[in-house]
Amino acid sequence: MLLPVPDWPKTADIGPAREKAVASSITVHAVLIGEPQTSHPLAELVFETGGELLRAEDRDMIPRLYPVLYRSLIDYYELTYKNAQEDESPTPMIRVAVRTPSGYGEVVATLHS
Repeated sequence: MLLPVPDWPKTADIGPAREKAVASSITVHAVLIGEPQTSHPLAELVFETGGELLRAEDRDMIPRLYPVLYRSLIDYYELTYKNAQEDESPTPMIRVAVRTPSGYGEVVATLHS
């Protein structure tokens, strides 16, 4: 879960969210904008669930933090799609590749309209 929260109130009650996240073993990641506030309720939720808390000086910095957070995730994958059309074939084909930290797989599929 990624929550860019520039104006989340420090008094927000996240008790129900905390209970659900902990009971379901959900890791919460967040981006907070502004000065570091380790006592912020969202920061506490992130630390309690083992997530990563990133700080942005302003809203313009958020897009630069998403790749940092993406690379820190335990289970992530990358999908790529390529045209697999052979010159002579009238059948449209696509090549789909999946990359994960654990391995790589690829398949060529026929596209149906």
